[in-house]
Amino acid sequence: MQTLPPKSIVVLTTYDYGSPVVELIPKNYFQWLENHPALVESGEANNPDGDALDNRSEYALGGDPLLADTGFVPSFGNGAVGLEYRHAQRRGTDDLGYHLETSTNLVSGVWTNGYYTATGTNTAFDPEFDEVINLIPTDTDERYIRLIVE
Repeated sequence: MQTLPPKSIVVLTTYDYGSPVVELIPKNYFQWLENHPALVESGEANNPDGDALDNRSEYALGGDPLLADTGFVPSFGNGAVGLEYRHAQRRGTDDLGYHLETSTNLVSGVWTNGYYTATGTNTAFDPEFDEVINLIPTDTDERYIRLIVE
């Protein structure tokens, strides 16, 4: 019988010759590291694959720390009354928080946690991630948006 880490979420994903294959969905960064035993540079700020994401960002956005990928990239689209900004959010973690920040220019360095509304969550997006849908009004000529993961 397999011993599970405390507060784990278990997903039965596939069957291997009649036996269920158990996958653990990590609740925190350290459980996620257990799914990547070949990762030597395991510090959160390390970037062993040389892509745009450090290890913590790979964990937060569904990347692979050993492959130069970017995980789930946020996307833009037209909403009913503004711009839709969609991003992945790891489900069931106890060490991540996600929010957007907006600014009217890139020179001042002033960013605000506001001027958007989370309008929905797509829970069928991925077994480990939800897709959060945000609406940003388009009543100004310029608006810059960034995703903050803490």
